[in-house]
Amino acid sequence: LYPNQYAQALNQIASPVTNRVYHPEMVDDSAKARTAMLDKIEPLLRDRVEVPIGVFWDNGGGHALTITQMAGDKPNRQYLITDPWNGKTGWVLESDIVKGHTDFFAGHGRLGEAFPSVPKLDKVD
Repeated sequence: LYPNQYAQALNQIASPVTNRVYHPEMVDDSAKARTAMLDKIEPLLRDRVEVPIGVFWDNGGGHALTITQMAGDKPNRQYLITDPWNGKTGWVLESDIVKGHTDFFAGHGRLGEAFPSVPKLDKVD
């Protein structure tokens, strides 16, 4: 995936509807980094703000998904993930995301980037 291009698309297409500004954040290939990102996006999900993510497939390439909900508490959180490509939605365990080689419905891969958002501020003249 191309994080800056994906963020630009989110900000051009989704932002007018969500009233949020998205920014890309890469996730290193380690359990510690994946856990840190899940911790970072937890407040957004608890506030019912969806978080777009990018996964890197085990065999190369990547794919965009969206985390739409979270249930439970660390270290037993679960994430409701939607794949816009094949239309599948399902719960994924935190432990599976942290380990990497996660089943993301269309293939196995790892959390490689996330696109947390902040409220869009209206311009005041």
